[in-house]
Amino acid sequence: MRKLRLFALLAATVLAAAEIHAGQSVGLVLSGGGSKGIAHIGFIKALEENNIPVDCITGTSMGAIVGALYASGYSPDEMLAMLSTEQFMNWATGVTAASDKFYFNEPQETPGWLTVNLASGDSATLAALFPTRLVNPLPMSFAFMEIFSPPQAAADNDFDKLFVPFRCVASDIYRHRKVVFSRGELPLAVRASMSFPLVYQPIMIGDTLMYDGGLYDVYPVDVMLDDFNPDRIIGVDVSTPNTPPGLNDLVGQIENMVMSGYLPKIPDGRGINVVFDLERFGLTHWGAAKEIYEIGYRRGLELADSIKSITTARRTPEEVARRRAEFRKRIRPMEIKDVAVTGTDSNTGRWIIQTFRGSVDSTMTVGEARSGFYKLTSTGRMRNLVPHAAYDTATGTFDIDLHADVTKNFRAEVGGFLTSGSQSMLYAAGHYNPLDYRHPYASLEGWAGINYLAASGDVGMLLPTSAPSRLGLKLTAARQRLYEHEKMFYDLKSPAFAINSEITAGLYYALPAGRHGIFEAQLGYGHLTSGYRPPLQYSATIGRISIIDDLARLRLQWTRSTLDDAFLPTTGSRYEVSLTGYAGDRRQKPTGLPKAARPTRGEAFASAESYIRVAKGISVGLKGEALYSSQKLSGDYTASMILAPQFSPSFTTDGEYMPAFRANEYVAASVTPVWQAAKIFQIRLNATVFAPMRRILVAPDGQGARYGAIFGSCDFYGQLSAALRLPIGAVVAYCSYSSGHARHWSGGISLGIPIKAPKFRR
Repeated sequence: MRKLRLFALLAATVLAAAEIHAGQSVGLVLSGGGSKGIAHIGFIKALEENNIPVDCITGTSMGAIVGALYASGYSPDEMLAMLSTEQFMNWATGVTAASDKFYFNEPQETPGWLTVNLASGDSATLAALFPTRLVNPLPMSFAFMEIFSPPQAAADNDFDKLFVPFRCVASDIYRHRKVVFSRGELPLAVRASMSFPLVYQPIMIGDTLMYDGGLYDVYPVDVMLDDFNPDRIIGVDVSTPNTPPGLNDLVGQIENMVMSGYLPKIPDGRGINVVFDLERFGLTHWGAAKEIYEIGYRRGLELADSIKSITTARRTPEEVARRRAEFRKRIRPMEIKDVAVTGTDSNTGRWIIQTFRGSVDSTMTVGEARSGFYKLTSTGRMRNLVPHAAYDTATGTFDIDLHADVTKNFRAEVGGFLTSGSQSMLYAAGHYNPLDYRHPYASLEGWAGINYLAASGDVGMLLPTSAPSRLGLKLTAARQRLYEHEKMFYDLKSPAFAINSEITAGLYYALPAGRHGIFEAQLGYGHLTSGYRPPLQYSATIGRISIIDDLARLRLQWTRSTLDDAFLPTTGSRYEVSLTGYAGDRRQKPTGLPKAARPTRGEAFASAESYIRVAKGISVGLKGEALYSSQKLSGDYTASMILAPQFSPSFTTDGEYMPAFRANEYVAASVTPVWQAAKIFQIRLNATVFAPMRRILVAPDGQGARYGAIFGSCDFYGQLSAALRLPIGAVVAYCSYSSGHARHWSGGISLGIPIKAPKFRR
């Protein structure tokens, strides 16, 4: 009997211990640390493979992102796949993917160096001149809403009802305290927790400006104890900077200045603190995602036995997958019914809603919402655009409130293009650009250089049509001197070979042609003068010969572009097709010279340019261009050449008179290998072949013009350049060779983008 009682007591003790072990809870604490936090994912993978459960999570900054993804039902493999994509890289670095851009809404490229937004009636404040972040927050704002809002709705806004209960930490710098999020908008909570100062813009939640949680609690062990108090705690810390920051390491310097040095301890006997050797990685080494993941995974495997020795509860990967699948069944597809706008005036709000919704009158899919969001951000006018999604249980759909922080309508620019050659110019502009359907937009631009003077005005309206469109009037006056070869800035005493001037006015109507295209119809008038030195056979008393055209022009043009940069592209493509008709009168001064051809003609133009990435940092650009014009030859050879369109193989040739590259009909092709040695530095090698369909030649009498054989000859142009991107523009050093020049070789250096006023004719 005594043995029986002893056996019963022992069995009861074992059963009680088993119940205690089975009910043991395990909490996971994930520190901040930027890209180093990807190690958290690998560590979680190792925990799952070793049957170690995760019953609750607290996280800060990158730890909040990983923790929120896991709590939203993402597996470690899915998290790694997401964080290894170019899409995530774009979110983290603030880059809008070319596929998301809406070309019609993108601002026109200018040679401006400095842009200042001005409030109506006020001068710019000093604070407005300085950005509050290094990374554009817009791509991440929509991505977080898309990822986290459906799980938030499935949890009824309660973070305890996610796949695993979750907390994240942000910082209230006004009240000098940390803020712990346990319910509400999961996307905003995570976005606030990772808003690292100066790198990412802080976010407003209620009336409180929220920054990265690491300012006050980079390693939220205390939050785990206060909110969940699990039996065992596994802390994963990747936050401590391992090396002093370098002189030019701005992000590293900020990290050391602002991140909390306080690292709470896990109480003795309650868990384990895990640290990593991540010395060679910084906060923004997103490209090393897989390598950092592997470090976390291997560290988890190394410590698995140690963790098992203090955590008796077990959960198989199959059980975790089953629970994850059950949670995912509660997640509804994101369909959007109502859209509202806050943070701006009613007229702009109406424009935002119509642009966001487009032609979708009914419920929007998340893909349609993403398309509308990037239509808005493509304007360049959104300092921030935060989508707040609220789930309507009655309809099973989401309502979105877009909180818009729009730049002021008035914008001033100064800039220019400086070069060692003859085409240096300064630039200034003022723009009024309301985002609404009630007020006209307007701009006034001016260029001033030794060889180029221009002014351009533009006024128009955005039209409330089903597809976005605009109608406007553009006025331009310009004068340019052309030299027979590139002049250095100190060698401008010799007279220019030709001087072209124009005064033009034109109406235009534009609408999008797909996401990346624009169709534009133009109807205009131009008064154009082309003056040039007379040939030697004329008397020296004639002076300069002028050809004066008064022309009407009708042009239909289609353009499509996904280039990542208009001046120094490395990826994307650009296509243009246009049909143009000219009609009008032409006269010459002085009279009595061989008669110039009538200006009435038709013209067809097409170009295609594409950059293909062939290896990391290396891409190859291919370009083709073709022009056909029904322009007739004039009685004088020089007049025929002056009136013929000129193909410009490089930005450095725009101010040159290049007879070898002038023709009424031509095709041209080029190949441009590009080595992107660093984010701001590239080396380009351009090789171009120009083939006139019929080269314009001097007639046997030595005065008139005639056509040569069809594709009887071609010319070559090559340029090697090195470009350094600066905030105010690109510094380019170049060396060029042209087979059609008397001086085959040229070179120089430039700063800025050589954008000029639009020409009336090519």
